[in-house]
Amino acid sequence: MRPRSVVDDNVIKIRFLNQDGSLSITPLEIDLIPVIEVEVSQASSTGVRTFTALALVDTGADHRVIDKSFAEECKFLSAGTTTSSGIGGFARDINFYWLEYHVTTNGNKHNLSGNFVAPSLTETGRKYQLILGMSFLKKGRLIMDFQADDYFFELDPT
Repeated sequence: MRPRSVVDDNVIKIRFLNQDGSLSITPLEIDLIPVIEVEVSQASSTGVRTFTALALVDTGADHRVIDKSFAEECKFLSAGTTTSSGIGGFARDINFYWLEYHVTTNGNKHNLSGNFVAPSLTETGRKYQLILGMSFLKKGRLIMDFQADDYFFELDPT
């Protein structure tokens, strides 16, 4: 049963990415990979480039990540380089990108923006293009109720 205070217009449904690349509405495998669909875009002198991506919802990540190859395929312009550390170790001179990203709830499209650091995700076998960490999750609340099979992120309407 859903918590009473959930406002359906602000809900982003969590899906689970399976090893074969398919998505399911409930976890089917031991390795849980919770994802949401996100549009990422960047304005340039030739217009706005917008692409759809799968984003891992990661409570263990601090910030936002975009796969290096995906960012290059989208022809996004780097905002500079930075150093990064995480489960993959410490890396220097990694590109980062200032991007708009858009999530769709049951009621609306919400426009957000921020820096995305760009290590390689696909080279390590990841099937998602983005990671949204705590800098995204602090914008609402994540519900992962395995007993009720409710998996969603409720975006704060403010």
